[in-house]
Amino acid sequence: MTDRQFPRRAEVERYDPYDSVGTLVLDTGERLRFGGSACKGFVPEAGMTVYVNAIGPHPLGGDRALIVRDQPISEEEAAERTAQARGQAHQAKLQPLVDAESRLPPMPLAEGFSPSLSHVEPHLPDGTRTLLAQLQSEHGALTDLGLEPVFDGSAPPWSFYDPSLWVFAIDGGGNSYALHYYPASVAELSRVPVVFWDHELHTHLFQAESLTAFLSGHRGREEPTDADWPLPSAPDLKAVPLEPTHVRERELVRQLIEASFTPEAVAEPLGALDALYQKLGWKLHLQVLRHQRLDWFAEQRRLRGGS
Repeated sequence: MTDRQFPRRAEVERYDPYDSVGTLVLDTGERLRFGGSACKGFVPEAGMTVYVNAIGPHPLGGDRALIVRDQPISEEEAAERTAQARGQAHQAKLQPLVDAESRLPPMPLAEGFSPSLSHVEPHLPDGTRTLLAQLQSEHGALTDLGLEPVFDGSAPPWSFYDPSLWVFAIDGGGNSYALHYYPASVAELSRVPVVFWDHELHTHLFQAESLTAFLSGHRGREEPTDADWPLPSAPDLKAVPLEPTHVRERELVRQLIEASFTPEAVAEPLGALDALYQKLGWKLHLQVLRHQRLDWFAEQRRLRGGS
């Protein structure tokens, strides 16, 4: 066969779907054997008009069709169409993220910021700061509890999370132990509770009223209680009265956590919470929130096949 111009029009003379083999008849009358694997994106049937894009020797002698399409396009055109379709599919996956980000105001992040304890330590009560300093130099108090100390900016293993959390230890199951630094609570009670961030429930559970109490008698809580939200507390501890602005902040945090699976639902609570932290002057919470935003959108793009 001397004519190698492609694509070449042909008709399926026969095709056995059980053996996936058949015969094509070219316009010249020449016959070619072919297999089902040569057909790109379609299932052949007898009488169908097809187009051959590559021919090669058959193991049993003669020639066979190596590439068969149901449209008269070259392999270069087919590759371009495939790339275009993939690009459109990829864009469709990313579009919810693009739409969500387009509804958000600019949220600049302080250069080099990470939610490490070094940022929040100056705002903690003296006793808590002293204990943290001891923990950073002597990890025994935490390792004795079966926990791994972390002081370098580790965060709860799920975005979004309560921006009041400042992790100081992790366990072997993907959960975190953190100080719950909430300005209204610290001002009222001069204490910073310890909470357990459950990576399955995506919420914090009260552990102890202070770091001192946690280290002296750690006992895990498996079930959440109503007192754990909006602020970590317990029946035998004085409740923290919240002003309407603080109640709104707690509501937005919960909305954001619950919306973290749906890009379309993230923009509203995220934008509102960012604006509220600016109004309150809670600079640390603002930076933690923006750090989460950056990480969350980057992770969503990765999951959707983006860069």
